[in-house]
Amino acid sequence: MYDSGVIQLSKSGTVHVPDFETIAPGTPGSDGQGSDGQGSDGQGSDGQGSDGQDSDGQGLNGKDHVMLGTVRAVFVVAVAFTGLAAGAHAAQAQDKTDKIRDLLEISQMESLLQEVLPLAIKQSTGTLKRLRPDVPEEIWALVIKEGEAAFMESLDAFIEQTVPVYDRIFTEEEIDGMLAFYRTPVGRSVVKKLPQVTTESMMIGQRWGMAVGQEINRRMISKLQDEGYKI
Repeated sequence: MYDSGVIQLSKSGTVHVPDFETIAPGTPGSDGQGSDGQGSDGQGSDGQGSDGQDSDGQGLNGKDHVMLGTVRAVFVVAVAFTGLAAGAHAAQAQDKTDKIRDLLEISQMESLLQEVLPLAIKQSTGTLKRLRPDVPEEIWALVIKEGEAAFMESLDAFIEQTVPVYDRIFTEEEIDGMLAFYRTPVGRSVVKKLPQVTTESMMIGQRWGMAVGQEINRRMISKLQDEGYKI
């Protein structure tokens, strides 16, 4: 048998790894016979204990058993720590997700989205009123409330879809930095003013979009006419 000092390998290539109930030196079976060196009737099926000898007739001594038991113990502990490390990594990822949710809350993302609501309702109502000018105003009031409810119900879904975007684009250090900023006096002031900035910017954007759209259309038509194509 080849003895590496830790792993016992027989000439036939069999690796001997005993159970944790290893045999300490000086106990019966530590001199070449297994702990069950004899069967229940005094002999194993071949006159010897079932693990009294390895495949080439040589048994493991007490030191070998202890060493192999130690190897197994170390292996199990290593696996356990690997599992703990994986669990810690998952907890860390969850911590970052929680931080992102805190960031979206402290930056009042939901409030900013709600600033879009009046414009969205106004656009939808204007379109529907042109289609059905005969509908009385009290009915439109009910319709508008339904539209507002639909918008508010969609906010949670928007936030849930936004969290993975932040997770993918920003590092945890960057998330921490933004959280720290929004918790400062300046950051809190910015949060308070952002809804007003958003509303006015959207109104400017609408006017700008209409104006630039008309100008683009006028210029393209003019160019076609210059090339001899009448519109």
